[in-house]
Amino acid sequence: MRIFKEAYLPTIILGLTVICILIFIFGGASREDIPPVGPANSTSSTQSSTGPDQDALLALEIQDLLQKAEAFAQDYDYINALETLSSFRGNMAEHSELVSAYEYYQNQEATMVNWSASQVPNLSFHLLIADPDRAFPDGELGGSYKRNFITVREFSSILQQLYSNGYVLVGLPDLYTTQFDPTTGRDIYQETVIRLPSGKKPVMITEVNASYYTYMIDSDGNGLADRYGDGFANRLCYDGSKFYNDYVANDGTDLQGSYDMVPILEDFIAANPGFSYRGARATIAFTGSDGILGHRTSWGQEEKEAAANVCQALRDHGYTLACYTYDNVNYGDKSATQIQQDLQKWTTEVVSVIGPVEVLAFARDSDIGGAEPYDSSKFTVLHNTGFRYFMGVSAAPWNQVNDLYVRHNRLMITGDNLINHPEWFAGLFDPNTVLDPARSNY
Repeated sequence: MRIFKEAYLPTIILGLTVICILIFIFGGASREDIPPVGPANSTSSTQSSTGPDQDALLALEIQDLLQKAEAFAQDYDYINALETLSSFRGNMAEHSELVSAYEYYQNQEATMVNWSASQVPNLSFHLLIADPDRAFPDGELGGSYKRNFITVREFSSILQQLYSNGYVLVGLPDLYTTQFDPTTGRDIYQETVIRLPSGKKPVMITEVNASYYTYMIDSDGNGLADRYGDGFANRLCYDGSKFYNDYVANDGTDLQGSYDMVPILEDFIAANPGFSYRGARATIAFTGSDGILGHRTSWGQEEKEAAANVCQALRDHGYTLACYTYDNVNYGDKSATQIQQDLQKWTTEVVSVIGPVEVLAFARDSDIGGAEPYDSSKFTVLHNTGFRYFMGVSAAPWNQVNDLYVRHNRLMITGDNLINHPEWFAGLFDPNTVLDPARSNY
């Protein structure tokens, strides 16, 4: 024992001391390379999960969920709004703002009413008159303008009354869908159901013959808009962020602004987002014989590119493009061969610029048949051209859906109809209060 204590023990103690020092040195160095555990601002790995940092994260999550749920609710999609709030990772019962929002959306969902496509009115307008003091007294066309067109003021008043009366704008894609049938190898057309809160009602809007004809804006026949035109916008344009119309005022000033349906509708929806059901927009139907939406495509590539640009922007914003025949033709009075000739021009001059279009709005209040399903050589021509949706004219909502196509008629809103058939608009708006005072001046 004495030999062990004197000879070996000091050596063992020294060795153990060296080992401890090395462990301390290398252990400390390795700990400096390990990232901290927990929130970035934690001062201790044992900080409570309900500490200040966690509370801040929960507050951010709550704000994000409320904003996302509200976006769904603005589109009357309360189911997704509820599912969004239900994804909260904490205890919802501990946060009154989540509870209140959840209960509100739950109550709204309980009030939802189903609407079928056959119940939806399709309000149809021609180009809007920006300056009735130029349009109505026109010696050649003033009478036609008063009978068949309405003014910007009248359209804006109709929009406001529709909104005040609980109407919500829907589009063709909201009302109809397709399902592929493997047995036939083609799409089958079906109605969908629109669900809106109690007190809300769906409505469609269509602008037809939106062609900004040269004769409406050009007094000297040089193809350019001038101060002596009939008070209509020149064309529809898109600058990458908004739609606008070119317009020449009666003093010759070139203006850009909201002088026809699309820019006016965009302004209205921006101010009243609840008017648009899940981003719905109108249907825009135009001819091709005098260019596309006011762009004279016969002038060259620059005009074609402008037309293509605005048409793509319309599609991107939820608008549906439609054909109003190539040359404003009454297809009811034409043979299948004549219809095919007109549509060949449409394909060559319009489809080549803007791409295919599936919707046909019959021009001049016409149709190719009655209430019975289409079954004629005229329909074969239209179907082979690629049309699947057809819009005739009727005083009350009417539709027809089968495997091959959809028909959904439209109600024309004209000066004559506002004055002579106010009963057609009962429940929609009051025609007497929307009439432009300028009508009484001419």
